[in-house]
Amino acid sequence: MTRVEKLRELIDEGRLLLDAAARTSDWAAFINQEAHFRIRLETLMADPVMAAEADAVRIALQELLAINKQAVELVQERQTSIASGLQRVSHVRRAARAYRDTVTA
Repeated sequence: MTRVEKLRELIDEGRLLLDAAARTSDWAAFINQEAHFRIRLETLMADPVMAAEADAVRIALQELLAINKQAVELVQERQTSIASGLQRVSHVRRAARAYRDTVTA
């Protein structure tokens, strides 16, 4: 299998990984899979790019960068969502304490 074919396969796997990440709450597994994905890409790109494959490799890397950008955006959205949830919990606790303090005062 050529490097370009392997990159195409990696792009397909990256899209599947991204789709799965959008539906999961198991972020540890996602980070593990993403690390494995990144290692595979680094391995594929360890050797210099031959002139004959340069255009195809450039296009594949652009697609992989787009997938990476979407993954980063997804993680940031989840972080924001989690932070908002924690902030709501904090407000509820503070309100409960304030209520408790007024009832016991």
